[in-house]
Amino acid sequence: MKTPKEYHRLTSFEREEISRGLAQGESMATIGGCLGRETSTISREVAGNRLNSGYRAFSADNRAIERASWRRRGKNRLAREDDLRTYVHEKLKKRWSPRQIVKRMEEEYRFDMAMRVSHETIYRYIYVDGERIVENYVDQSFTPGTQIPKDPKTGQHRRNGRQNSRHAVH
Repeated sequence: MKTPKEYHRLTSFEREEISRGLAQGESMATIGGCLGRETSTISREVAGNRLNSGYRAFSADNRAIERASWRRRGKNRLAREDDLRTYVHEKLKKRWSPRQIVKRMEEEYRFDMAMRVSHETIYRYIYVDGERIVENYVDQSFTPGTQIPKDPKTGQHRRNGRQNSRHAVH
């Protein structure tokens, strides 16, 4: 049984080799073999990054970097849509939890799906995209000397998952 290979994104060097191979008239299978990549990987790369003048490694690499930074920033609807973000900010300033915000949105915007978002999206926005939102929210919610909330069952400070080093948003 063949074991699956671990996937790694194409490097700048590999994109340059693809560009050179195509310029020399080599097949995608030949280029893939030389790079130790599947033919389909080369084919997708070329198809997704072909310009009017053909495949250019520099342009393909720039687009790959842009896509990667977009993924790292975790852009979600709150990062893109001003009305939605403003609504969520207002509720967070009033110390509403993401679940409370979502429930209210369902009531206020029953037929407007553009103003609907999940509580997971709000948490993701707070903890991944909006560092300064977290800091502003934490500044308003927990003044210096204030205790971090404790779990009523264990009496321990709540420390779970990604909230480990930050104050929890309730």
